[in-house]
Amino acid sequence: MADNTQPQATAGMNQVLDRDPATINIVTLGDFDILCQGKSLLTSYKRSYRVLQLLHYLITFRNQNLLPEAIIDDLSPDGDFADPKGVLRTQVFRVRKLIRELLANAGCQQEPWLDLTYTSGYYRLKVHPGCQLDIDMFEKRAEEAGSLASRNDPLAMDLYQQALALYKGRYLASPDCSEWLLPYQSRYHRLYLRCLFCLLELLTKDKAYKAIIEVYEQAVLIEPYNESLHLYFLQALLELGEARSALSHYGYITSLLYRELGVKPSIPLRGLYRQLQKAVQDNHETDLILIERELMGEDNPAGAFCCDADHFSLLCQLEKRKHLRTQTAIFLGVITITNSDGPSITEEAQAMMEQISQLLTVSLRQGDVFSIWNANQVELFAVPSKPGPTRDPAQAKKLSPKKGPKQALFRHKKGPGQKSTPAPNLAKSKDRQSFLW
Repeated sequence: MADNTQPQATAGMNQVLDRDPATINIVTLGDFDILCQGKSLLTSYKRSYRVLQLLHYLITFRNQNLLPEAIIDDLSPDGDFADPKGVLRTQVFRVRKLIRELLANAGCQQEPWLDLTYTSGYYRLKVHPGCQLDIDMFEKRAEEAGSLASRNDPLAMDLYQQALALYKGRYLASPDCSEWLLPYQSRYHRLYLRCLFCLLELLTKDKAYKAIIEVYEQAVLIEPYNESLHLYFLQALLELGEARSALSHYGYITSLLYRELGVKPSIPLRGLYRQLQKAVQDNHETDLILIERELMGEDNPAGAFCCDADHFSLLCQLEKRKHLRTQTAIFLGVITITNSDGPSITEEAQAMMEQISQLLTVSLRQGDVFSIWNANQVELFAVPSKPGPTRDPAQAKKLSPKKGPKQALFRHKKGPGQKSTPAPNLAKSKDRQSFLW
């Protein structure tokens, strides 16, 4: 296991923005700010919401001609003003005043770095060379890094690092995001993810696993629910011999994703989990007692067995093989939550799925198996407690599939003094299917 951390990987991360005393830096990725020599010029203007909102809009469409009607429609789509153009002129006056005050407070430039003009019916915000925007630098670094990466130039990693250091959050992030902002926020977010995973892929090829962990620790603050990001982190821990730490993080991230998003681990994440388990087991000699404790220790023998979709498929295949030997009938069923509009994936449906899961656990027998197949379906199979008469395999194949399914009735136990409530008649439901192997 090598860790050839690229020396350029962290160079210049903290000095991406230009510190030239004659340069003004406008920060739009994350919290909006205007900096001169690293100090904020907007400290006393944070409460000027309307003025700053118009400034955000003008910066986004900088160096472009803007119709007053377009500005009003975007910034006040539901506004009911008697004189909307008059309101806009007032806000423009305040923005110009703000720019003049910022220039005076900066004391680092003689020439205006922002100039808001009105010519031939159009507003236009001119950005002069003495002012640089982080989004321009972000796009430039990303484009240069992609070009170098296509030529296998190791300097691409340094430029990717600089691009990621500029992205501190959503573009012009605010609690009440306007519709006109969404395309730009999506654009810069996609560019950030592209830079992030290109960098992680380059570091993986270079076996720079410690650098991957450093990149992850910064990126997870912005992308806490991105499973692919966690995959790179877990793989890096595995390669560095920290399988137990990786297993602990796997438990944390799978619980987080299910709790916050209702998402179960993907196939790649479950595959990595098996690698982590094997790595932990390979670190010490295992005898039969330890194996039995590992396999049997966490199972609750009471009630039916609940598992994920992959294990459910494997268990079905195993029971099918048993059937070829014992000729025991196996019943496969599905429970679907639907409404008048079709399958439901609402919060109410999720709550019903949890109730159904609890009901099946206490109502089915030991040895019966069920699985949450998707957001609104539960798969289950049951094996008769007494095997049927032995048949010749050739005769078993001739069994008619047209026989109706047996009725499955589940009852949920209520509290004292309450009547038990039968579950829906699955035998008559279109959502229930039963197969005899």
